Amino acid sequence: MARSSAGAPPRTLTGRLLLWHAVAVLGVLLAMGVVTDRVLEHYFIEQLSTSLASEARAVRQALPSSGDLQADVQRLGKAIGVRITIIRTDGVVLADSEHDPATMENHRTRPEVQEALRGEVGTSSRRSATIGISFRYVALPPSDGRIVRVALPLVEVYSRLRTVRLILGIGLAAAASAGLIALTLIARSLTRPLREITGAVQRVGEGDLSTEIPEGGSQEIALLAHTLNRMRQEVAARVRAADEERTARDAILSSLEEGVVLFGPDGLSLYQNDRAVALLGHRAEQVTRFGSPALRRLVATATESGSPTTVEIHPAGKDRTLFASAVALPGDGRVLLVLRDVTQARRIEAVRRDFVANASHELKTPAASIRALAETMASTASDDPVAVRRFSEQLEQEVVRLSGIISDLLDLSRLEGGGEEWREVRLDHLVAQEAARLRPRALNLGLRLAVDGRQPVPVRGSERDLGLLVRNLLQNAIQYTRPGGAVDVQVSGNGEALLIVRDTGIGIPRRDRERIFERFYRVDRARSRETGGTGLGLSIVKHVAENHGGSVAVQSELGNGSTFVVRLPLAR
Repeated sequence: MARSSAGAPPRTLTGRLLLWHAVAVLGVLLAMGVVTDRVLEHYFIEQLSTSLASEARAVRQALPSSGDLQADVQRLGKAIGVRITIIRTDGVVLADSEHDPATMENHRTRPEVQEALRGEVGTSSRRSATIGISFRYVALPPSDGRIVRVALPLVEVYSRLRTVRLILGIGLAAAASAGLIALTLIARSLTRPLREITGAVQRVGEGDLSTEIPEGGSQEIALLAHTLNRMRQEVAARVRAADEERTARDAILSSLEEGVVLFGPDGLSLYQNDRAVALLGHRAEQVTRFGSPALRRLVATATESGSPTTVEIHPAGKDRTLFASAVALPGDGRVLLVLRDVTQARRIEAVRRDFVANASHELKTPAASIRALAETMASTASDDPVAVRRFSEQLEQEVVRLSGIISDLLDLSRLEGGGEEWREVRLDHLVAQEAARLRPRALNLGLRLAVDGRQPVPVRGSERDLGLLVRNLLQNAIQYTRPGGAVDVQVSGNGEALLIVRDTGIGIPRRDRERIFERFYRVDRARSRETGGTGLGLSIVKHVAENHGGSVAVQSELGNGSTFVVRLPLAR
């Protein structure tokens, strides 16, 4: 709730209405009480004056024209209960019902006497100098040279006035209480719709846009509530649209392979997708907390120059390469940083460069041999027929070697491109077929080739590619096994398809085991040239195994043979 400058909460509308109405009502009632009090006081005194004038006339009629006025005045005063004073026109007191006239001062200057001398009924209220109490005086105009004045103490008037004031005060208090109660009920009735609207608006302000604002009360309040409801609906529609846009934006940015980070003018992160967190290894809260100085400089440069900048970085402790670009958004000082993982692309570029270099080298050797043999045959064709025959045989070997390299390269290209139709293949049958095809070659080299595959082993994949895998493994084992050795093949299907090719060949040195599946890599290059090996067979085996969701591994010791193990998922 908002607070005033003094720190205290502001008064409610009901409280303010009650306060001002109470002040107004109490002010009106107080004014009415004061006016009524004055009117009643004036009325009582006037009534008293009229009564005293009548009594004064009666006294004047009852007094004798001569004789002992003092005795008569005292008798009449006691009889009617008023103070009677007889004053001569020159102000000398002739008689007084309550005091010795000889001791009384001249009364010519008294206000009521002055008015009586002017021919009017003189009235006055004051404290008596003789007796010491307040009186209401009424003096008749002179008759027979005498002024009759009667007086009555104001104590009785004020006593009656106090009683009336008490009754008036009680009445005014009752009226004020009733008025305040009525004002409270009216104020609450008037402000109830406003309180309901205020509560609903507060809930809307807290984010509950489904709250319906009640449209009751007076016409003005109903119109206000209707307007607020329309505004609430518009805000809710805009919030929904913003949420949908934000959801769509987050979904789009989250599905990107690129990491996206948006920095504000103060360097704090305004947005970052999950990919950015994964690439950086942490959340980028602000530019200054970047672990990479290159990225900090990149964002700073983009902010200062306003033009896109790029950099390629290698995050510390991570075997990856990131390509980062930063651009300053126009107008508001924000900077957008985009991160792209180019590790695989750089590796592919390196592999391609190596492949091109290796392929060029491998193709250059047989091509040069073919050219040299052709030139030699052309120069010695008529002089040495035996040499021509020997050169022809060598030429045929080089052509076969060249053809094998090209065939293996085409197989690798096809494996990387995919597109072969998959179906269920019996791996045990496939191994038996390839072993039967290569057994004559093994026998010619003095090798024993045995296959153990008595149980069916179904896998799902390309029969052509799986046959290529088995063929290359068997050819590799035959190629690197000396005469008198053996090649044993085992096929089983307990939970997964398992193909084991074990030979008693020359084995593989420890330093070369991790690289034998690389393209064109040979452990013994001289033997490969003798046997026509291309250096691509095991690379083809690895590609086929991985394409079918499997793996290939090797166990070998130099001079103790090698064992290749291929694992493939069974067909379900």
